[in-house]
Amino acid sequence: MQKHVKTYLTHHNIGIEEIWHCDICGKQDYIQRLQIHHKTYRSQGGKDNIENLQCLCFSCNFKIHNG
Repeated sequence: MQKHVKTYLTHHNIGIEEIWHCDICGKQDYIQRLQIHHKTYRSQGGKDNIENLQCLCFSCNFKIHNG
């Protein structure tokens, strides 16, 4: 498991088998189907801290990365 995913799960006290929600559209799904997104990309100096992470569904994450 990637460090930033573990950081997000631990901070929100949720397990890998639990239902969670997209921080943008609110869609609920199992946490393992959702994607942890960096608000400021690591390539642009973003960190793996909780303030820089959000949980997104595939559709919202795709829209951010592909316009």
